[in-house]
Amino acid sequence: MSLKTDEINTVIERVQKQLSGYNSSLELICMTHKTGARTLACMNLRKGYMGEDISLSLNKLIGVWAKEEANDSRSEFLGTIETQKSGFAGLFKKKLYLNIIALNTDTYKTAEELELDLYRLSWHACNSLKNMMYNGGGERDRILIPNPKGIKLLVNNLQADIFASLLYSLIHRKNYVSLLGKMRTRFITSDMAKQEPEAYPFIMTLDQTEYLCNQLLNKRKLTSNPIEQVWAAAKLIIKTISHQKLETWQQFAKYSQEMVWRGIPPEIIISIAIDRNDDIETKKLGVQVSGLTGIKPLSTDESIGYYNPYKTDIENAEIHASLTDELFENLITRAIFENSASPFLEKADEQNMKLRKGQFLGWCAIALQDAADVFERSIKAKQPPTQTTREVFKNGLQKMPWMRLKILGEEISKLRREKKDISHDEFISFLDKNYQHKYAAASVSRSYNKHKQEIKLETSSLENSMTSMEDEIYGPNIPQSNYATTATRH
Repeated sequence: MSLKTDEINTVIERVQKQLSGYNSSLELICMTHKTGARTLACMNLRKGYMGEDISLSLNKLIGVWAKEEANDSRSEFLGTIETQKSGFAGLFKKKLYLNIIALNTDTYKTAEELELDLYRLSWHACNSLKNMMYNGGGERDRILIPNPKGIKLLVNNLQADIFASLLYSLIHRKNYVSLLGKMRTRFITSDMAKQEPEAYPFIMTLDQTEYLCNQLLNKRKLTSNPIEQVWAAAKLIIKTISHQKLETWQQFAKYSQEMVWRGIPPEIIISIAIDRNDDIETKKLGVQVSGLTGIKPLSTDESIGYYNPYKTDIENAEIHASLTDELFENLITRAIFENSASPFLEKADEQNMKLRKGQFLGWCAIALQDAADVFERSIKAKQPPTQTTREVFKNGLQKMPWMRLKILGEEISKLRREKKDISHDEFISFLDKNYQHKYAAASVSRSYNKHKQEIKLETSSLENSMTSMEDEIYGPNIPQSNYATTATRH
C-alpha cells in the first residue's frame, strides 16, 4: 500500500528541518512524483518559480533531467543552485543553496524507508554545499549537477548510505543500520526495473557502520551537530574499504542481476555465488546476502545447468554443449517411441519462451525445429530417422554458436532491465533488428505462429461447441435473441 500524502509531507518537513538546523543556507526542495510522471513534476516545478530570479538557473538544471524518463523509477538528487536572498528591507543579501530532489513516492513501502532514503539524498545536498563553499563564488546563480562515474559513484553512494543510516539512527535513538542493509540486499535478488544495485555497496561496510552506530548511540551527549558527526563517521569508514573490495561488490551485484533478469530463482543465484565460484570474497558476500534476506541456497547439484557468470566463456560453452547433447538424446528416444516429431517441437517452444527472459544456456530451438522437420520426413518416407536427424541437429547448432548466443542473452537481459515485461511481438521485433540473430528470430516466430494458430483453433472449437449448445437449447433455426424476445411477450 502506497504512503499517504500527509505521511510524505511530514517526513519531508522533518528532514528539511534537520538540514536547515545544520546550515540555515541549505534548502531542500522535494519534487514528489509517481513512476512515469517525473517530466510532469519538472514542468510543475518550473511553473512554481516562474518570474523569480532563479527561474533561468532552475530551467537549466531541470532541463538536464526533464527527459530522463529512464531514471524516473527511482529517487535522485538532481543538483544545487547557489543564489542570494534579500534580507531585512533589502539591506543585506544572504547566500542560499537550493537543492532539488526528485522523490518517487511509489518506491517506498513505509514512512521509515522514505525518511531513511531522504537522508541518503540529503548527503548529496551537504556534499554540494561543501564543494560550492570550498570553491568560492562570484558567478550568479551557480549550478552544480553531480555526475560521478566508476568507482567515484560507488564511493559517493556508500558515504551517502552510511550517513543516512547513522543520522536516522541518532535522530530516532535506535540502530537502523541493518534496515538499510536489508533494503540494499533486497535489490540484489529482485527484478526491479531501472535500479542499479551494483552502485550501492553498503553491505561491504555493514559491520563497521553497526559498530560506529552503537558507539554514537551510547554517548550521553554528541560533541557537535549530528549531521557533522555522522559526516565525519562516514569519512572514517570509507577509509577502511579498498577499491578492490568495491570492484568485488560491483562484480557480485552485476552477476546477480544478470541471473535475476534471466529468470533464475534467488536460491540458485545465492547457491552459485557461494558454491560455484572460486573467489573467497564473493563467497562471503553470498553468505551475507543469504543471512540478510533469509534466502537459503540450494544444494550444489540443484544449481547445475544454469548459466554461471563466474565461470569463463570456455567453461560455460562446455556446459552448454553438454546440455544440448543430453537433451537431443533424450528427445530422439521419445520421438522414436511416440513415432512423432512433437517432442522436438514442444521443447523448442519451451526454450523460446525462456529465451524471451534471457535464459540462453542450452538453447538449441532452431536445431530442434530442423531435427523435427527431417524426423517427420523420414517417418513419412518409412526410413530410419536417427542418424539423419542427429546430423541435421548438429548442423543446426552451428546457426547460433555459443558466443553469438551469449551476446544475444546479454542484449535480452539489458532490454529487460530497461523494460521489465517484453511482449511476443516486441521480442520478435527486437530480434529482427539484428541480422546476426536471424536464426533465433525465425525460430521464435515459428513457435509464436504455432501458438497463435493453436489459440485460433481453440477459439474456433469453443465457438462451435457454443453453437451446438445453443442448437440443443433453442433449436437450430431460431436465433437466441428472437427467442428471448418472444418469451418476454408471453
